[in-house]
Amino acid sequence: MKNSSTIQKTQESAGRVFQVTVNNSVLGVIQAIVQKLWVTLLALSMAFSHERQTRHFHNASSGMIEDFS
Repeated sequence: MKNSSTIQKTQESAGRVFQVTVNNSVLGVIQAIVQKLWVTLLALSMAFSHERQTRHFHNASSGMIEDFS
């Protein structure tokens, strides 16, 4: 009785480790994609930030909202 429960626990923990490994690799890929997108957006916003004034940005954003609705 004791041996069978030990074997079952070992199998469960091995399954859990495999599941965690798969989840980590998938999350790693997603995280890498998100990170690249974030860096790209950050670089673009930094490039345009000194060309744009706050007033112009507010006008553009409110205009965009009006166009979409």
